[in-house]
Amino acid sequence: MRHQPLCQTNFSDKNLFLSFCRLQQENDRLRAKLTSSMHEHLRGSPSAVVVDGAAETGDRVMIVWSEEHRNFALYSEGPHAPLNFLHSDSLGALKLSLPPSARRYATAEVTEKEYCQAKKAENRFRVPQGTKSVKHDLTANFQRSNCFFSRAGSIG
Repeated sequence: MRHQPLCQTNFSDKNLFLSFCRLQQENDRLRAKLTSSMHEHLRGSPSAVVVDGAAETGDRVMIVWSEEHRNFALYSEGPHAPLNFLHSDSLGALKLSLPPSARRYATAEVTEKEYCQAKKAENRFRVPQGTKSVKHDLTANFQRSNCFFSRAGSIG
């Protein structure tokens, strides 16, 4: 995976450019390793979905703790993957807590979704004011067999 716009950035210092490229390669390697690890974990749970877009009602998804947002988010891949967060009302049903104690991930089925926009600069998902996202109500009780994996891409 190559980050064309950033690699074509003009650097006045050749050493800085080489360091930047090495870090970018390491970042790509770690992203690929994380994606592979998540796919391996999901193979043991054939009901889970890796979202490459907005999750729909009935989709089975993997929820992971996001340090960046200090909240649980739906695991997603793809360059344009939207921000998908777990609705706080679903925490108890999935035996999750904020902040997470021991469990940092779970699989569940989407029961509802709500489109949101950050109205304040300081908000629960730690996103810039005006950022659009989706909050999902989830249940641990799976009712249908909907399973797919998106193409490999960047992790959002």
